[in-house]
Amino acid sequence: MSDTYRLVFRGEVLEGQHPAVVRRKLGQLLSLDDAKLDRLFSGQTVVVKEAADKDYAARLQAAFHKAGARLRIAASASAPAEPAPADPALTDAQSEAAPAGLDVQVLPVGSDVLREDERTRWEPREIDTSHLELADPSLPLADPGPPPPPAPDTSRLTLADPD
Repeated sequence: MSDTYRLVFRGEVLEGQHPAVVRRKLGQLLSLDDAKLDRLFSGQTVVVKEAADKDYAARLQAAFHKAGARLRIAASASAPAEPAPADPALTDAQSEAAPAGLDVQVLPVGSDVLREDERTRWEPREIDTSHLELADPSLPLADPGPPPPPAPDTSRLTLADPD
């Protein structure tokens, strides 16, 4: 088995994480500008590090996991997309495990909730309303219905003590 590992990122965001938040965190973590972040989150497989030792690979994978992203690790001699190391510390299983505590994140103010491709475009529609007319505003909107029943006769009731 090889002592060096290939670190691969496919733009995968962990379940429950928002891509915009993960993108911002990875940008801060790796000190990347927007152009490099666009390439990283392009949907294509990006080799983050061609040859990394075991400790560096584990540290970087943990950092990606903390940011909400899945970094895959493969042995340098194996197929590029397969996670190959036998050491459990280097597999991406830790990326798939849910965190022990509830990790709720709120988007920054002004963030878009939907990606551009998830949005529905608003298009004005031509609706013919020529057949509609306004009723006299002084008329009731509905029939008033039957009158309420008369109040019960309570004249025989009293609050005095019975003798």
